[in-house]
Amino acid sequence: MWGATGMNVECVVTGASSQIGGPLLELLPDRFFRVNAWSRKPQAEVRGVAWQRADLSEVYKIDETVTHLIHLAPLALLAPVLEHAHPMRVIAISTCSVRHKASSASPAERKLAEKLKNAEKQVIMMARRKGHQLTLLRPAMLYGAGRDGTVAVLQKLARRFGFLLVPGRALGLRQPVHVADVAQAIVGCIDHDKTIGRCYELGGRAQITLRQLAERVLTDNGKRARVYSVPSWLLRPVIDAARILKIRPDWDVGLLDRAQKNQTVDNRPAMRDFGYDPRPFNGKGLTRKVIRR
Repeated sequence: MWGATGMNVECVVTGASSQIGGPLLELLPDRFFRVNAWSRKPQAEVRGVAWQRADLSEVYKIDETVTHLIHLAPLALLAPVLEHAHPMRVIAISTCSVRHKASSASPAERKLAEKLKNAEKQVIMMARRKGHQLTLLRPAMLYGAGRDGTVAVLQKLARRFGFLLVPGRALGLRQPVHVADVAQAIVGCIDHDKTIGRCYELGGRAQITLRQLAERVLTDNGKRARVYSVPSWLLRPVIDAARILKIRPDWDVGLLDRAQKNQTVDNRPAMRDFGYDPRPFNGKGLTRKVIRR
């Protein structure tokens, strides 16, 4: 459904308080008459955005006026929403962990990758069954909002201690992608119908080793590039303790093995189909300020 000016009428963003939600909600009011941000914890007001408290573990009916659904919440929650909704344009965020953790040395990480893969399959199946126009996006290592589990942690440690530790030689390549670039990718998919029925992996412009990543975080924050290699067997109990004490419950010893493996993506399909153009890596993780009323 379109308005008199050619703008889409209404959009729902689920998981709107996530890392990607901040920069995305700045962009959507220019393309929709109404933007509804769903979250369990509504945030401060944003220009052109109406917040709604919603828990997707419950069943929510989406109004018939909604033309677009952008799903930033965990992907496993999306299929039930699609089942009870009228046909819409749907853009959903998955993760490259589907592929990168599938062969992890950690049983927990392999199990997570399998769950993510099954969630993608369920969403694709439900979209086809109910007539939704679906695009899946798989970002690589997110950064930029200060809430991720890698770059943000390194930033905090760098500012506090002035040096960083990496496992072994840490030669595995990474491709950190800024949350604002993923937000731009979502808008690009809205504007290009050729993305319907496709899945795109999204990385940043730079492919760098974990060691280089640590060095960049230090230098971009005004520190000397003091990065020290530590044998994995010494880091293993530290990671276990951080998880058990819930300091970093998302950490797993599998990341030590993956530190030596490449986890990069091919940006060319996204560049070709909707002009994806990610920025160079910046270790400060600068974010745009949310426009408030």
